[in-house]
Amino acid sequence: VLTGRPHLVLIEEPNPNQAADTTNIDADRMEIVGQKHFRGWGRVVVKRGELDASGDQTIFDDSLGIMDLWGTAHIKGEKYDVHGDSVHAEVEGDLFKALNVFRNAQIVSEDLRVDGVRLRVAFDSGTVQGLIALGGTPPPGAQPQGPPQAIATTPDFVLKADSIDALAPGQQLEKVFAVGN
Repeated sequence: VLTGRPHLVLIEEPNPNQAADTTNIDADRMEIVGQKHFRGWGRVVVKRGELDASGDQTIFDDSLGIMDLWGTAHIKGEKYDVHGDSVHAEVEGDLFKALNVFRNAQIVSEDLRVDGVRLRVAFDSGTVQGLIALGGTPPPGAQPQGPPQAIATTPDFVLKADSIDALAPGQQLEKVFAVGN
């Protein structure tokens, strides 16, 4: 029994060439199963190095390579911010392989902002390699859950389309494909 919010510090065994890595987690309630599975409820905040993630509920399972955030999900990396109603992250070790962002999805970096109903961000060795943004219209009678189209904004242009597919090897924008309207 604990009064206040529990605080968890996870310390990873260091490799011979590096210092121990720590992860700090705060939440209203936590559940830890074994050494690989964590669930948190009530404005969960996860901090590890440059990573700052938060959501109303979080599941992290190292053996499955996933981190899920629900309810005003936010992930802030060294070079980007991701927001959405929920985020499903595919992870490998300390690095993201992919982020899937649902409803009110947004990614912001130094020179690029992308908004959509749904986003998929692909990574390679921790850097963004590509991005797919989908717009959409809500079903009849439903409230809009985001912009009707995907929108990419840079200092040089604004692009609106039903879907946008951007290739950015080495986190440098190379090609952009836009489909529909």
